[in-house]
Amino acid sequence: MERVVAIVNPQSAHGRTGKRWPQLRRHVEAVLGPIDCVATSGPGHATECVREALRGGADRVISVGGDGTHHEVVNGFFDEDGPVRPEAVLSVLPQGTGNDLARSLGIPKGTANLAYLAEGPTLAADVGRAQRPSGAGMETTYFLNTCHVGMGGAVCERVNRKTKVWGGFITYFRATLATLLTYRDTPMRIEIDGEAIEQPVKDLILANGRYDGGGMHVAPSARLDSGRFEGFLIGPVALHDALVSLPTLYRGKLHTRPDIIRTFTARHVSLECTAPPPVAVDGEMTGFFPATIDLLPGVLRLTAHA
Repeated sequence: MERVVAIVNPQSAHGRTGKRWPQLRRHVEAVLGPIDCVATSGPGHATECVREALRGGADRVISVGGDGTHHEVVNGFFDEDGPVRPEAVLSVLPQGTGNDLARSLGIPKGTANLAYLAEGPTLAADVGRAQRPSGAGMETTYFLNTCHVGMGGAVCERVNRKTKVWGGFITYFRATLATLLTYRDTPMRIEIDGEAIEQPVKDLILANGRYDGGGMHVAPSARLDSGRFEGFLIGPVALHDALVSLPTLYRGKLHTRPDIIRTFTARHVSLECTAPPPVAVDGEMTGFFPATIDLLPGVLRLTAHA
């Protein structure tokens, strides 16, 4: 039998996960057998717990919470030397507000997810890696779904300061509207697989998964095992045009605006500018700038939809 460890964020979904977990655990154990459970106690704790579980021989880690929890759990699968236990599998039990990673994986919420825990296919997923110089070495964070540099990062910053009681869609939509009214484009130097671009940037999106922002269908062509980021470089755009064009973010239609949006695929992106913009990975803020962002192909075994 495989050894399964559940990493549970009891505070996700405004504390509802902690209340639901005892019943959910019974459902999980009914299909997987006995599992170990660790409840997180604060920021960064999930990452530490996952590394400890994997070094202790865990075969599968179940992340129980929202996208922030899943982000920390993904980072626990890696340390300064790379994957902690390459043969281990990550499964996601979505219990958060946005649940964008679950959308990108094509898996449902709640007990409907149990079929994928028991029999779902395992994907050799690509993982994004953002790095910046730190002292004598490099500071690193990993992400599975998306990275935003610019306005998208500012939206995540606003969302994380506010309550999410209205749910993912309304929370992100309101934050996006509010940010559009005040955000100023940032001049940047960007290298995309060696090609240098210098221009003002409203947002740079690197998508490994298809959804973010509480249900925005940002990158319909993205696949977690494609070996490439789907990229969108959004340049200056008038406020009225941005507001009118906002539905393209939700409908997977960014490619229909080549006049302001450059679409590309890439495995390596480096960023420089004199006034660092907000950067968010998987909806979580990071201070990484200047940054290099790479896609690591097939480094994480992941339960997903067939």
